[in-house]
Amino acid sequence: MVYRGARNKGELAAFKKFFVESFAELEPGRGYWLWTKNDCDLTFTGTEASDINVTLDTGWNLIGWYSLESALLGKESVVGDPLNVTPKNSLSSIYRYNATTEQFEKCDRLEDWGWWPATGSDSFTELEPGRGYWVRAKNGCEWQHNV
Repeated sequence: MVYRGARNKGELAAFKKFFVESFAELEPGRGYWLWTKNDCDLTFTGTEASDINVTLDTGWNLIGWYSLESALLGKESVVGDPLNVTPKNSLSSIYRYNATTEQFEKCDRLEDWGWWPATGSDSFTELEPGRGYWVRAKNGCEWQHNV
């Protein structure tokens, strides 16, 4: 089964809709949760990645890393900010699921500094192609995702 997060519905509605919505195509920049009974390989085809803007609501948003390249998380003055949002400093944290440990890993956004792995999430230092991430927004914002 493939699930996707809701847009423009608020935090509680996003979790409800996440599990009941049906859809026919994948959207760039949007995150998806896949549930399979067995390990498998999936192949997706479509158009070449291009720059996009993604609206993020206050609260939790499920996004997809829509680039063919990984992006480092860290001190912005050194690595930049792959989660470039307007207004600045709107995001507070990002989570990814580690299927090996069956745990979520977290990075916190330190205002005007950059992204820092939370305790126990030391290996979470980059965004990887094809992965989905939960981001928490303090307010509505626009993510300018440049590939």
